[in-house]
Amino acid sequence: MISASCCRFLLFQYTMMAQICKEKSEPAYAHGGVQNPCYRSIVSNTDTFESLDADIGFVFSRMSYPDIVIKLIYRELMYLICHKDSIYGDEVACEDLDVRQQIMLIWGNDFLQWHHSHWNPDELPLLTVNTGSMLQRYLMIPDRWAVAPMSVVSDAIRNNSDLVFYTLKTPPPPRICYEVTNRFTSEPRRKGIRIIDEELNDFINQNPSICRFETWMLNNGSL
Repeated sequence: MISASCCRFLLFQYTMMAQICKEKSEPAYAHGGVQNPCYRSIVSNTDTFESLDADIGFVFSRMSYPDIVIKLIYRELMYLICHKDSIYGDEVACEDLDVRQQIMLIWGNDFLQWHHSHWNPDELPLLTVNTGSMLQRYLMIPDRWAVAPMSVVSDAIRNNSDLVFYTLKTPPPPRICYEVTNRFTSEPRRKGIRIIDEELNDFINQNPSICRFETWMLNNGSL
């Protein structure tokens, strides 16, 4: 049984799977479930995962628990995103970014450590949000800025042509996506997970903005 302390990590991360849902254009995907007896759930809250009602999830923090299997799926580079009339450009230095103009979304512990190494933790950003869609909503004033992975950046620019993105001279670590599955999932439901993995692999192979995770990435300091 997965412990309650673990379950809070096992929440569905919408960014990548939402793109798959859009491309599939199937209501069953869009609502987080697939009309197939092999699936119980591909998305979960803490209660369903603890009671073994969920079979698969996607997280962005490494974890180690005896009842779950974790697999590295892909990584995304992080970029500055802002209004097109802002003063920023490619290879912008962190010291040139005013944290008081930042729209903050905490992408994980690695991101937070990177942020604290460049800005005083006691100096608060303009606003802190908790979703990518909220992030883009508050960037419509020039010189406000945020840092986000390419999946969020691409979605924001599709929704609003006034937004642009730039590289950072010292960017945060890439965002790594992990697939977590229940070690005790039954074989019929494992078949359902394999179907999801096939869709995910097709999506990654066709999407130039994300990079399939490879083992060499663990050893070259690029994480």
